Amino acid sequence: MLEKLANMRVKLAVAGGIFAVSFAMPSGGWVMTASAQEPASKPPSTSVSYFFTATADAATGNVHIDSVSTGAKVRPTAASNSGYSCIVQTKRGKKLVGYQPLTLFSEGNSYVDDWLLSPYSVKHARFLDNKQTFQVEMCMTGQGHTWNWYHQWFNGGAIVLFYTQPHKLGQKWGTKVVNGNSVATLSFQLSKGAVTIGGSTQVKNYGTHAGDTGHDPNLPVPRKWKKFDINRVNTFYVSSNDFIYQGTASDEGNVGHALYEFITGGTVNFNYGGATEIQAFCAKPMGLPCENFN
Repeated sequence: MLEKLANMRVKLAVAGGIFAVSFAMPSGGWVMTASAQEPASKPPSTSVSYFFTATADAATGNVHIDSVSTGAKVRPTAASNSGYSCIVQTKRGKKLVGYQPLTLFSEGNSYVDDWLLSPYSVKHARFLDNKQTFQVEMCMTGQGHTWNWYHQWFNGGAIVLFYTQPHKLGQKWGTKVVNGNSVATLSFQLSKGAVTIGGSTQVKNYGTHAGDTGHDPNLPVPRKWKKFDINRVNTFYVSSNDFIYQGTASDEGNVGHALYEFITGGTVNFNYGGATEIQAFCAKPMGLPCENFN
């Protein structure tokens, strides 16, 4: 009996992995040792995606909502009335057109997600190839949170200009949280004057705040959008998701900017879209199930 116990090893399931307990009997008596082990597999994730498409009228600053994915709510809004904003800072020299900002809101049984996409444009921005250009900047900012034991490990948004030819001049996104806000600014490239768009969103200082361009495996968009990846900018929060104690239920998201240019003497009624994605996992210990996510 003692020989069987001498090398007995017991595995106990704990939050985020396996806790192994070993018993040994050296000459001095029984000794119990313990060590953490990697989990057999990471907690399974669940996700929800939403999008909208729109057309901007350069003459009036109005936008027409062309399509909205099932379950999402998209509506024009005043940026000053939202919990986050895209702020315009201008100096003399150029006239800026601010278009109607659109909110992309979604909620389910265990999450809520709220994003804002604000386009701006400048006519006769600069001379290029002996022609005056029309520049468009889009600022996207937002965040979401979860409950019912769900921890979100990804929350992001995509800005897409619906043209297959390259029009993107630059991009920027939040990379750190300062005083509870992720902040990023991007300026138009002008021959005279200065126009800067500064965006911010209130988030917790957890995980990584970053962005990228083109395809992103964590941020799916409709398949027919993929041909526009050359004009796509993504911004997001992301964290590790190997253990159930990772991720967070608190507000997380980010802010991002995309700057585009058309070589034309006039203006362009441009087509664009916004997409969001939130990914989370059930963080209940011992593998207990959570309520439905969506």
